[in-house]
Amino acid sequence: MMRSVSARSCRGPPRAPRRAAGRAVARVAVRAAAASGPIDGVDVGKANELLQSGFVYLDVRTPEEFSEGRVEGSVNIPVFFSGAGGMVPNADFVGQVQEEFPDKDTPMLLGCRSGRRSLVAGELLQSAEYCGPLLNVDGGFMDWQQQGLEWVN
Repeated sequence: MMRSVSARSCRGPPRAPRRAAGRAVARVAVRAAAASGPIDGVDVGKANELLQSGFVYLDVRTPEEFSEGRVEGSVNIPVFFSGAGGMVPNADFVGQVQEEFPDKDTPMLLGCRSGRRSLVAGELLQSAEYCGPLLNVDGGFMDWQQQGLEWVN
């Protein structure tokens, strides 16, 4: 089920990519983004329809997860990496997205394994003035597979 999607417009001139360095800076960025509020979400069926209508699928899972299976045509930019002590924020996530998608009006579906990391990614992108709209894929890749939608290895 799709929640209301407001048409947002990016404000002001484009800014140069901000590249945070170090884990502490990344943690602060994640906390700040989480405070800005959740992005809208769609179920995997609606996400599949939107993908066919011009949305891009940004998969924010780790490269290891992505290599095990993905939505066809998706782009992988991890918002977190697997580390020895658990998940470690990708300090350059926004910069990498800006390199891949310089147009901040690009309509994006944001997906991860279950839908939680993609919420963090969406909030980080909102804070970087992406507005094309950004939609979280509720249930993530797990639900995509469970619903029998097409995917590739």
